[in-house]
Amino acid sequence: MAKIMSGRASLAMAAVVLVFYAISPARAAAVHDFHDAVAGAFAHYREAVYYLSTGNGSVALFELDQMAAKWDAVERRFADAPPDIYANDTAWRDTLAAVGDAIESGLAAGDAGDLEIALLRLAPVRSKLSGLRRRNGVFLFPDCVERANLAFQRLFVYRHEPPDFADVEAVDGLRRVLAITVYWYETCRDTAPAVIKGDEQFQRIMDSALYSLGLIWGAIDQRDERRLIGNLRGLKSSDGLLYLRFG
Repeated sequence: MAKIMSGRASLAMAAVVLVFYAISPARAAAVHDFHDAVAGAFAHYREAVYYLSTGNGSVALFELDQMAAKWDAVERRFADAPPDIYANDTAWRDTLAAVGDAIESGLAAGDAGDLEIALLRLAPVRSKLSGLRRRNGVFLFPDCVERANLAFQRLFVYRHEPPDFADVEAVDGLRRVLAITVYWYETCRDTAPAVIKGDEQFQRIMDSALYSLGLIWGAIDQRDERRLIGNLRGLKSSDGLLYLRFG
């Protein structure tokens, strides 16, 4: 009898294992599918924001139309079926809906010809998506780019408000902000997915940005305000391109 029970137990365990292996790849695929779908929609968002900021409303609206269609597909597939890692997020549906609302609101403003309002209405999208990932313990390459961009924003303040080089505390503050920016740029360079790491434009952006960041150390040591400002001005385009193409 014990042998029979043992055999049944083994069969039951085998069935559990088979179910586990049958389900797990699908669940993993759902996570990757969700992230890929979001990335596909967000690529249009980055383009739309860029064209809105440069005053090219017609191209921006085309990109927003593309994003709206892709985001609608995201909501229809995932709003009621979040991947496992997001399953306990009580704000899941609200976040997806809020992104969709921002897109529609931005489109409405753009259709009315008010590009500045369209930008304002679209502005929360990036932080809503990164916040969704952050509160669920997910960190993807776009999150690294966001950290690098935010660090550079704090550094770029010195473009218009350079420190008093006679003030040791002020200069140390600049060094700290610079070190954080370098850290995030190096982290993004080193942890980029293979397809991005091998991209020639990505390599040029990283090489240029890290070279200019390195020159800022010298400008600080030499108390050279003009060099500091010049290098920060030059870094602005690299930072913008990093987000536009790879964020």
